[in-house]
Amino acid sequence: MIEECDTTGGKSKGQGTGTVFIVTLVDAETESSINAAMLEEGLARLERSKRWDTNERKTALQNLEQFQEKAKKERLRLWQYGDVESDEEEPAPGARKTGGRR
Repeated sequence: MIEECDTTGGKSKGQGTGTVFIVTLVDAETESSINAAMLEEGLARLERSKRWDTNERKTALQNLEQFQEKAKKERLRLWQYGDVESDEEEPAPGARKTGGRR
């Protein structure tokens, strides 16, 4: 099910081209959420909630968040090196001064 369609294709963020779809994936036979399974295995991550999101969308994101948190705690796949959403980065090493003559 297509939840949302973004025609900017990430151009406003400086990446990607084409249309971006926000989708909900459900296995028709078992009626289980493929989104939840991907989050739980560390194969996907949730988009941050926006102020203008509907209450229904906010609730859905909160329900899926538990699966993402499990993958973070276990450092699965994309979380193996820590929180990819963190703004904290280690400072880059300083530039070396050359020992040449002047």
